Amino acid sequence: MRTLSDATLLAWIAGALDPGRASEVAEDVAANADLQARVHLLGLQLAEPPTPAFRLPPPSFSAFGVSRDLEIVMGDPTLRPGDRFRLLLDRPDDRPRWVVVLSRVDRQWTVVFPESPEDLIGLEELADSGARRVLDLVVADPGRQRWAVALPEQSLSIRWDESKPEKRWEALRSGLLSGTIPAVTVDLEVLAA
Repeated sequence: MRTLSDATLLAWIAGALDPGRASEVAEDVAANADLQARVHLLGLQLAEPPTPAFRLPPPSFSAFGVSRDLEIVMGDPTLRPGDRFRLLLDRPDDRPRWVVVLSRVDRQWTVVFPESPEDLIGLEELADSGARRVLDLVVADPGRQRWAVALPEQSLSIRWDESKPEKRWEALRSGLLSGTIPAVTVDLEVLAA
C-alpha cells in the first residue's frame, strides 16, 4: 500500500486529482481504516471553516480616547487577582452605543460582557467622570492580560437565540473586522496573590 500525504487526501476529497490517481486513492482508502479515519478528520476540517477572529487594534492605538486609572480604584497601581481596574472612555460620537467587553484567552478574543440581553449597558449609562465615562473591570488570573472595549451602535444585531458565541456576535465581529465599530485594547500585568 502507498503512503498518502494529507495534501493528497485533501486533493482527493476536493476532487482535484486526475481520474487514475483518484481511483488509486479511493482503493487505498477503502482498504485501510486508518486512512478512512484521516479522511474523515480532514473532511471535518474542510466542512467547518475557521471562525474569523475578532480584529482589534493594538494597545498603542485607539478608535476613541481611553485611559487606565488603577489608583482611583485600589490606591495602588499593582494588580492582583480579584482587583478592579478602571477605564475612562471618551465618546467616539453622539450615536447611542452599547458597551461590549472582550478578553483575550488562548490567543482568541471572547466577549465576556454582556452575557444576556438584560446585561446590555449603553455608554451613557456608565458613571460620568467629567467628559468621560467610567468602566470598572475585575481581573481574575495572574499573568499578562489583554482586554478590549468595543462600542457598537445600539442598532447592532445581537443574535441572543444562538448558543454559539461566533454566531451570536457575528455582527460585532463583522463590524470590528471592517473597522466600523470603534474599539480599544489595554494590556495589564496581574501579579500572583
